[in-house]
Amino acid sequence: MSGRLRVAHVITRLNVGGAAGFVLDVCRRLPGDAFEPVVVSGHEPEREGSLEAGFADAGVRVIRLRCLRRSPLPHMDVSAAREIVRVFRDLHPYVVHTHTTKAGLLGRWAAARLGVPAVHHVHGWAFRGEPAPLRPMYLALERLGARWCRHLLAVAQADVERGLALRIGRREQYRIVHAGIDVAATAELSRTPDEELNALRATHRLVGFIGRLCRQKDPLTFVGAAARVERARPGTCRFVLVGDGPLADLVDRAVARLGLRRSLIRYPLRDDVPRVLGALDVLVHPSRHEGLPRMLLEAAAAGVPAVATAVDGCGELFAGPLAGVSVPPGDAEATASAILEVLDGNMGAPCPEALAEYDIRRAVEELERVYRDLLRI
Repeated sequence: MSGRLRVAHVITRLNVGGAAGFVLDVCRRLPGDAFEPVVVSGHEPEREGSLEAGFADAGVRVIRLRCLRRSPLPHMDVSAAREIVRVFRDLHPYVVHTHTTKAGLLGRWAAARLGVPAVHHVHGWAFRGEPAPLRPMYLALERLGARWCRHLLAVAQADVERGLALRIGRREQYRIVHAGIDVAATAELSRTPDEELNALRATHRLVGFIGRLCRQKDPLTFVGAAARVERARPGTCRFVLVGDGPLADLVDRAVARLGLRRSLIRYPLRDDVPRVLGALDVLVHPSRHEGLPRMLLEAAAAGVPAVATAVDGCGELFAGPLAGVSVPPGDAEATASAILEVLDGNMGAPCPEALAEYDIRRAVEELERVYRDLLRI
């Protein structure tokens, strides 16, 4: 086999988030003389941002699908599957690499139909966050989808064990490929903190939330915890909330209702997250479910302790590079207590040595081996 190997990454949307950010980092770093990455995606919802410009800057072709949506829409899903088949026939990819639930199912089906080897990346079992009546359907589809690919690439061991417990795939199908970050670059950028926030840090402790404003990331628990910390220690902290998403208006109303307008600084999506982290005293990450949150990896690289739910891959980070306190999901009271514990300095520092396991370069090297194994080269 000669020439560059075309790899089609299929993902539901290129919103500002962990899965799409990981795909972008992988596409940037795959050796250009050996691989040609192409990204196939639907469109982003409003208020979630887009990473499309980053792919364009990296010279990576993005093919947009008209019918691919995150929500279950049977008539649209059938059309999206047909679109993907047509795209694959035109592209002739050597390997299909799918990400996220909807794109993972449709992309693997299309690859199997055309005889193209495929792998699916599990960025957390997202169907756990779907309404209860839909979960059995998604579980059945994930079991079926596992038959349409060679490997299931998990970002955390917790996803492997949960998948096997749910009878999704076979143990020999699973391989760990962490959704890593550029550890050195993140650490370097964090040493030049955001000027506005850094100036504020001279008089206040800074407690931050950075992420999509959606039910999974649970920004309302952060707001509730911030109100409790403010009541416990009036005027000593400032709360930094960075992000946008479907819960944005609800979050803003909660900020006003709880009297946080003067003590909470609200930013939209930002592309300099390490500089924000560099100014924080503690990061709060109250997700209800996760795969392996890159935000917590970035916090560890920046030397920032975290208060986070120990769900799924988060628990592995607490056992590895992350310094911080784990809290139950949805518990604003426990989150506030943990924030105060961190601010009082009752913990160790992040472990930089353990971060090597989560570096994006290691993930890219592993993916090269996976792709070559699929093609037997």
